[in-house]
Amino acid sequence: MIKLQKILLLTFVVLAAGEVNAQSTIELLGRHETNFDFYSGSTNLEVSKQLIVKNAGRFYDYSYNADRGYGYGGGYETLRLEFETEKEIENTSKLIGQGHLTIDFVDVNGVILATIKFPKDRVALAFNADLSPSRKFYSVDLLDVPVLLLENTVRLNINSVNMK
Repeated sequence: MIKLQKILLLTFVVLAAGEVNAQSTIELLGRHETNFDFYSGSTNLEVSKQLIVKNAGRFYDYSYNADRGYGYGGGYETLRLEFETEKEIENTSKLIGQGHLTIDFVDVNGVILATIKFPKDRVALAFNADLSPSRKFYSVDLLDVPVLLLENTVRLNINSVNMK
């Protein structure tokens, strides 16, 4: 009888573990759907999907010469704002070189609560240029963005700027 109980318990544990692994990638990352209005200049970006997910970030630096060298690095957990659109962010081509995105966080009354610069290494863009219209997938690292700022924001004004 005890052996049967152990077998049943083991079967239950294995089946329960299988259910946990069946979660989607987005569920495992801790997604939170958002409802921001996205604009670039006066253009409504008409975002079709948007969410905030937990993700990993990294930092590192190194240098070396013939005599010596050094290196360091680390990782951290961060939030990323991800969205999909067919529209262009103004001046996206200016992200080449020393460009960055600026995002105005706007409240329900139209007041800009904060403007934050995101260097290009904290912004990811993926798309297929052969498709027309091309869907663009953006991901912005929200490291150092206060969660309460996000909580009070209803509109994001996004622009690309060249820092030359």
